[in-house]
Amino acid sequence: MSAGELLTHCRSRGIALSAGPGGTLCWEADADPPAELLAGLAKHKEELLAILGPPAVPTVPAARWDQAEAEALLADVRGAISHAEAEQRAGRMPEVRLSVVRLWAEVAEGFVADRESEARRGWDALELLKSAAGQALRAAGRAKPS
Repeated sequence: MSAGELLTHCRSRGIALSAGPGGTLCWEADADPPAELLAGLAKHKEELLAILGPPAVPTVPAARWDQAEAEALLADVRGAISHAEAEQRAGRMPEVRLSVVRLWAEVAEGFVADRESEARRGWDALELLKSAAGQALRAAGRAKPS
């Protein structure tokens, strides 16, 4: 099958193809395509990318970033970890719950570290941070009133 025939074949089966970042060929479908079709896509990747054109650049408004707010949220999360560790040492919190608090803290830190990447994906890193911080605080039993 040629690249053009592959494209038509995919479209007729509800498989959407698009050019992704870094020269990747992306597909979206309700189910995984058959292995033979994936092999054909891999074989004709460069031709398909040429047909599909460059990846679409998202046109999302720039997300605001407030460093002071982010630092305050991270301070709350770090406080939640300290609280959870004290509760665990006192036998009032199971180790697994402390692990959950630490995991949410790691997620929150990641949103700060990767805020530019999140913005390129169309996400508001500060809103993601707020959500992750809230999850960490709830898991630690230190949720702030809404």
